Amino acid sequence: MEMNNELIARAKKAKSSEELMALAKENGEELTEESAKEYFELLNPKTGELSDDELDNVAGGGCYNKDGHLMTTIGHRCRYYEEDTSETFGMNGTCMKCKYWDDDNWNGYETLGRPLRCLNPNNDRK
Repeated sequence: MEMNNELIARAKKAKSSEELMALAKENGEELTEESAKEYFELLNPKTGELSDDELDNVAGGGCYNKDGHLMTTIGHRCRYYEEDTSETFGMNGTCMKCKYWDDDNWNGYETLGRPLRCLNPNNDRK
């Protein structure tokens, strides 16, 4: 495969190692899956930035039950969850945007580790 600037630019635009393998094949070269993954990682080094899902997982979110629903507490929440104080329950929280709460699961003690199940399908894990 003749390496030229145009081909390198196309390789850098590949969104996956599979696309990189297809590009190599188009240009008469065979790449193993392992080699394609290695080249893809070299062409697309991690920048240290996190995706929204990765950020949610390390910034208090990402607690999911076995059915894939997001479980939210003061420590585990979606991006619209806001904390507030209550004379009855002390610190508590609510979703300020989607309002998809499982009311049957609410008991007022979410700050003590019993989370609310978020029923917003956009927050489900597949």
